[in-house]
Amino acid sequence: MVRVFGIVTYMNQYANTAIVFLLIGPIVAGCGSGVAVVRSPTSPAPTARVASPAVPSPVLPSQPWSLTRTLKSVAGPERCSDFVGTASANAGRPADLTMIVQRPGESLRIIIGDPRDATQYDGEVASDTFIVKSPPFLGYLICKGVEVHYSEEESITGRFAVDGFSLEGDEVDTYKLTSDETVTYQYAWHAVRVAQ
Repeated sequence: MVRVFGIVTYMNQYANTAIVFLLIGPIVAGCGSGVAVVRSPTSPAPTARVASPAVPSPVLPSQPWSLTRTLKSVAGPERCSDFVGTASANAGRPADLTMIVQRPGESLRIIIGDPRDATQYDGEVASDTFIVKSPPFLGYLICKGVEVHYSEEESITGRFAVDGFSLEGDEVDTYKLTSDETVTYQYAWHAVRVAQ
């Protein structure tokens, strides 16, 4: 997966092959004797490996939410003014998104967007206050016609309402450029739990 300008794009050239392998591989491995033969270019004879039984992942209780995410500000170096200026033009415009909240004990997972193209944030909740972060990822943006690579980190801090049916939060996305400069996005969050 590659993320450019804050938009997630899948590398479809390889994803379909990997998905087919992941879907068909367990079926093929489960057929017959339960033994898979693996050939290595450095070993002339095949090596037998016993297939281990699959352990199912625990299913966490999921709650659907409706999220309104509003860009508050964008800041960055002058040489990236085309990128920062374009994003700043969207300040104040809300975006309505779907969200899943999983809250087992003091852990918190928030999943935003379509499951095939979702952003996942993991963290903790204490009382009604939470902090979650997404895994860092790499990308690039164009500043004055030059490709500048970055590592991005996203974090959200907020509070659930006492009744647990709404939340407010602040998101900060920090793009650390390889030029030792930083581009920062700040968003306001308002979300309500969808009745089931």
